[in-house]
Amino acid sequence: MTHDPQRPPPHRYLPETYQRIRDNLYHAYYLIGETKKANDIRDCGRTYLRYQCADCHAERDFALFCHQRLCPICAYARRNRILATYHTALSEVQSPKMLTLTYHSQKDLTKDLIRQCHRQFADFRHTRLWKDAVKGGITGFELTYGQAGWHPHSHSLIDSDYIPVVELSREWRKHSNGAMVVHIKKVQTQDGVEEVVKYTAKATSFYATPSLVRQYLDATRKTRFLTTYGSFYRTSDPPPPKEPTKTGYNPFLQNTPIPPGAPRLTQCPICHSNHITLIARLEDDQIPDTPAVQIPF
Repeated sequence: MTHDPQRPPPHRYLPETYQRIRDNLYHAYYLIGETKKANDIRDCGRTYLRYQCADCHAERDFALFCHQRLCPICAYARRNRILATYHTALSEVQSPKMLTLTYHSQKDLTKDLIRQCHRQFADFRHTRLWKDAVKGGITGFELTYGQAGWHPHSHSLIDSDYIPVVELSREWRKHSNGAMVVHIKKVQTQDGVEEVVKYTAKATSFYATPSLVRQYLDATRKTRFLTTYGSFYRTSDPPPPKEPTKTGYNPFLQNTPIPPGAPRLTQCPICHSNHITLIARLEDDQIPDTPAVQIPF
């Protein structure tokens, strides 16, 4: 693909909102000198790997992704990976609740600010109120930008007994230097995962401002935005075992990039053979209008 910073090519499977998000992010990356990341964002989901079953000859196309934290396509794929990784833990949650905690807004985003937020949440989890009620959970850290500057907050899917919101607010205020906004509600586990992992940053809050994107990239580099604890800690489902094939390995089990919504196949979906072979690498314009695997939203 040719590099054209004035007009990044649209992705035909993206809704208009996602196209706008990606266009803004592409321009911001380009203007701050992150040319490779700009191109990766632009091309995310445009290249496909085509696999073929050696027994029934069925073919499936799987898109490649850029795996960047701000990419709207990869955010959706990240949600699917979390659902798959913690399937067992999620299925055993008895009283799922969504807990939202806010932190003090700051004009500038720094690594120290993010570390401080993480420490405050860790201290909060060691309180008697939390230990007595919460069996475990998974938390996503989120950053938005508004009139007051950067606004950190966290969304947690927890397996918890009833906790009065007044007590939660009082305890959180002690550990967050006075931040008081707390919200807790009952949810379905999948709905809770959607809130936790769908975005680590709100799409419309700062993507169109290159200087803010630069701040975000510098402050969040090598920073974890997802935390598990209690019954969720170290309970991820193990990857499926390698299976022999005619070519000596199954490419679906070799960290093959999987498009959003697609199953992580270990065998042919038609004849159930595990003799899968990579046969081609294709660009978006080489895929029919209705490819075997599209990108659903």
